[in-house]
Amino acid sequence: MGAKRADVVQGGLALADAVEELDQRRQSTTRGHGEICRIYASGTSGVDELTISWHLTDKVRTPAPDFIKLPMGEQAGAAWDTGYVIFACADDTGAPGASPDHVGVFVESNTPVPEPLGEAKALRNAYATMAHSFALSMAKGLGCADSAGLPAKPVLIP
Repeated sequence: MGAKRADVVQGGLALADAVEELDQRRQSTTRGHGEICRIYASGTSGVDELTISWHLTDKVRTPAPDFIKLPMGEQAGAAWDTGYVIFACADDTGAPGASPDHVGVFVESNTPVPEPLGEAKALRNAYATMAHSFALSMAKGLGCADSAGLPAKPVLIP
């Protein structure tokens, strides 16, 4: 990805636009969510479309039992058809009493398909990698202190 801009626009916002929208929501008392982009498959992958979205929340989530928890951010997990990373974003201003916002980045398949035999681990790693990449880009774009503590590369071992 580029320094602060990824021009992945197809039915959604460019990453920089999503960062700007999220940053504006952080400055209000409203919690929200938005779409970063959609990715469309070519060929015969069985999955027609992926949605990458962000959610501004005040807490971490309880993952579904089929998710593998991963040690990234405040909470991360992946299954064969979904991946997410939640991180705490405190800005670099050091304002007294400021608490960090919790931002979740989710990568989800919009195509209902049964779990593929023998490919679940590879798909889980791919979804976790995409969620990590978008989360890290958003943390940097938002100016989160120390990139919200996210590692430079995804951690795929539970």
